[in-house]
Amino acid sequence: MHLILLYLLSFISTFASAQTLKTFANPTIPFTAKYPATWENKIKENKRVFFTSPLENAVDSFRQNVNIGITYNKEFGTTLKVKNVLSDIYKELNRSITDFQPIADEKYFKWNGVDACEISYTGFVQDTKAKFIQWFAFSKGRLFTITYSTILGEDAFITQALAIMKSMEIK
Repeated sequence: MHLILLYLLSFISTFASAQTLKTFANPTIPFTAKYPATWENKIKENKRVFFTSPLENAVDSFRQNVNIGITYNKEFGTTLKVKNVLSDIYKELNRSITDFQPIADEKYFKWNGVDACEISYTGFVQDTKAKFIQWFAFSKGRLFTITYSTILGEDAFITQALAIMKSMEIK
């Protein structure tokens, strides 16, 4: 009897902690993604999609986010490969991010059946030191740039952010 009660309590707590997910889909944007119902999504200029975390507490002033940008060029994924443009990406980040510092070696992997690369780095956004995890992938003449940003040292939403990134399906 005690085992049954423990099982039921375990099941209830597991069920209660499960996140409700929403599906992002827009006919003019070439991907879908799953994201926690507690997060917000917005489409900004150039169809840039943002998934924004809730605040962690009453004094929190920074919402972690995953944002996805898509750049179109017929050469993307045919003559241009991520490995071939990575040095240009690093140069641009060094130019545009104050105190840009890579914090790990790049990682190559398959994402949606295409070659992708992950880089992680720190730098200042205005007066705040932030950490970024960025994925780059070419597919069907498009460059997908997927970026997770958080305040350095605060990774309360890293698991949820990576789940959003991994859930993306290219159309």
